[in-house]
Amino acid sequence: MFYKKNSKKRWQKTHLKEIFEASQIKSEKYTDILLENPTLLDSKNNHLPDNLYKFCRPTYDNIMDIQHQRLWFSHPSSFNDLYDCRLGYDHDEYQRKQVLEYIKSSSISLLKESDSDFTQEEVNRIFRSTTDYNRAFPAYGPRNYEYYSDVIGKILAYKNDKFKLEFRKQVWEIDRHIESQIELLQNTNIRVACFAKLDRYDQFPKMAQMWAHYADDHKGFCVEYDITSLKESIDLRINSFYEDKKDFLDERLKLVIKAGLFEVIYSSRRPKIPYTKLKLLASLNEEEIGKNNYFDEQLFRTYIHKATAWNYEKEWRIIIDETICNYYDNKIPFSYIKCIYIGARMEKKKKDLLIEIAQELNVDVKVMNIEKNSYELNDWSSYMYEYERSKNKIGHPY
Repeated sequence: MFYKKNSKKRWQKTHLKEIFEASQIKSEKYTDILLENPTLLDSKNNHLPDNLYKFCRPTYDNIMDIQHQRLWFSHPSSFNDLYDCRLGYDHDEYQRKQVLEYIKSSSISLLKESDSDFTQEEVNRIFRSTTDYNRAFPAYGPRNYEYYSDVIGKILAYKNDKFKLEFRKQVWEIDRHIESQIELLQNTNIRVACFAKLDRYDQFPKMAQMWAHYADDHKGFCVEYDITSLKESIDLRINSFYEDKKDFLDERLKLVIKAGLFEVIYSSRRPKIPYTKLKLLASLNEEEIGKNNYFDEQLFRTYIHKATAWNYEKEWRIIIDETICNYYDNKIPFSYIKCIYIGARMEKKKKDLLIEIAQELNVDVKVMNIEKNSYELNDWSSYMYEYERSKNKIGHPY
């Protein structure tokens, strides 16, 4: 299936749905599905950008990764966004429905009032309650719904201490169990590399905050990658690792990179696991969770969503299974470098080293500078930098 490039429908969601629906094996992971059916990746071709930018801190590790054309993949636990790659769910609504199931499985008093059981009227109040604050407390009009937590508080006020203790223990167990199950699911091992999709002449000069946040206050550098080759269909020609080890690995790595490449969706609404899936999750043991791809589509949706506040980053990311990253020591071969941009505050020694590396790799290198009449950054070619530096040595210091 091919999706219209300007379609309002999020192509990422449609793509993920199509991939997981193509699998007949519930334990089959996203990457494995695509390794068996590479043509499924063709639906991405019209959506991939030509170039991506990555802002980097000026560590020697990062500089050496450029020299060796490698890309470091990070674990999401190191990200500056606490919500990044973390599953969301409607805690209060899940608890409300589970409380109702717990009450149904226990005794309900036939009396109009009871301090040791829920009465039918109390059960009805819980059933009719809402966990939506705006629905319970509308800005205009009458209040047609009670707020769930208020209902529970009012009901418990008339119960005896033994009942209150038993009920609160049960609610605590409901919360603890689903949170531990989500943590097990959350521990699905992935690593991520983050980029920005920027227009070279319009957006890139205006991204001073990206230099500040991710390139050590302009002391780092930025790499532009040309990934147009990823728009081509991928055909796995080498079937055996022992037939040609290098080509076998290179073919599959290119597929894995393309498979994991997604544009981040920015939204004020956090992706949440629906109640039906939460209920299923609560019933599984650790082994079953690890072997069930029923949740993988939900996980991937979480991996590619961020809050609207981050939309200035214009992020794309590559998501790869940790087992594959470990094979390469988390430094994936990535030979797509087009240009290196050196930060305006980078120290001379590192600046000269990066220029030398760029020349070795036969890629462009530019030095960022402060614009004289605006808040934008401009870039000089390395030849201009070399010229300015050589002017100081035309004479002598004596």
